[in-house]
Amino acid sequence: MYMFDKENTKKVMEGMSGKEVDEFGFEVESISWENYFKTIHLPGLRRHVLKQPLALAAAAPDPEFNICLCASYINLCFR
Repeated sequence: MYMFDKENTKKVMEGMSGKEVDEFGFEVESISWENYFKTIHLPGLRRHVLKQPLALAAAAPDPEFNICLCASYINLCFR
């Protein structure tokens, strides 16, 4: 399992002015990673990597397919 580290994001935020934080800032802890992967990341992989049509890419496949897709993508990116 890959663990994401937020330390670099925190360092960038610490170097921002108050105005920049108001405009661009966010709390990493507030991100719903499960929702992100299901609604943004996986449909994007299906559309742009697997070249599936938009309607098909946006449809929710069975969870086992999502796990296989993520594992395959990670293996391609981090060899």
